[in-house]
Amino acid sequence: MPLVERILLFLVFIAVVFKMQQWPFGGIMLVLTLSILSILYLYLGLMAQSRGNTALSAKAPLIAAGYALSIAAVGVLFKLQYWPMDDIILKVALVFCAGCILFLQFSNSAASSAQETHDTRRLWTNRLVVGIIISAILAFTSQQTLLDFQYRNDPELARLTGLYYANPDDVTHRKSYFDYIGEPDPYFQSDSSVRVTN
Repeated sequence: MPLVERILLFLVFIAVVFKMQQWPFGGIMLVLTLSILSILYLYLGLMAQSRGNTALSAKAPLIAAGYALSIAAVGVLFKLQYWPMDDIILKVALVFCAGCILFLQFSNSAASSAQETHDTRRLWTNRLVVGIIISAILAFTSQQTLLDFQYRNDPELARLTGLYYANPDDVTHRKSYFDYIGEPDPYFQSDSSVRVTN
């Protein structure tokens, strides 16, 4: 496992802790680290194309695995940031990672070194297994469960946040959420400015 990957995984862990503890910059750290990790996996998979002594049948599973792990990292980011389409992305990543494992196991290898091929496949298989486990856990964990954990010291905030995120266009839930946190509703302000302008 490359040193850069280990460092990024450690930073992702730190970012998740910051996010769940509601410490400053947790969200920003999460976006940066998981975005870079997603790009890294895509890059590592595409680097298989530069393996001059490796046949296409051996390159293709590695390229696909890079794409799968990249999608998984994006899915984790969307889930922990409570962005739309998070569960769909995670389930796509789950299926993609599982398919890549089968692809890796049954594809014909034409690498210059049998040991090199074995080690590479084992490394990517381990990555994919971890990707499957994390994607599965998060895909089948409800948004409200994560919010209840993040705001475990304020159950009412967790409830209102869940309602607001699930129904962002519902004026009642939106108003209740912003009234509770004591901040002005940006949507209401923008709507007001439009009405004044008109």
